[in-house]
Amino acid sequence: MTGASALLACYEGQSHDIVLQCIASYLAVKGWKVYNLGQNTPTKSLVGAIKRYKPTIVVLAALLVENERKFVRDVNQTILRPAHRVGAKLVIGGAKMKTKFGGRLKADVVSESMRDVEGVIISHRKHL
Repeated sequence: MTGASALLACYEGQSHDIVLQCIASYLAVKGWKVYNLGQNTPTKSLVGAIKRYKPTIVVLAALLVENERKFVRDVNQTILRPAHRVGAKLVIGGAKMKTKFGGRLKADVVSESMRDVEGVIISHRKHL
């Protein structure tokens, strides 16, 4: 067991969770404790889980974001602060995420692939 933990969730209105299941399996094999909140996670619930579980990383998946302005505000003003308060890195992932939001999101990692999540894991291992 690494002592590391991950909190996984799909952003509000997102019903795809296959990527979260893949990440959860990958992390579990690597010895991480995984909390998977699944589909359509309200921002308030995600923030509550961050405060409760105090994860090493928070992974938020968002494939098709209907209200882009609200999404950016939720990530930058509502989710990022509590994640950093507990010492977690915030990873936001989804198709064309860097292209659509790259400069506007203040997350630690804005990802379009599992490789970016793997990079956070490898970085964590180096700091142990």
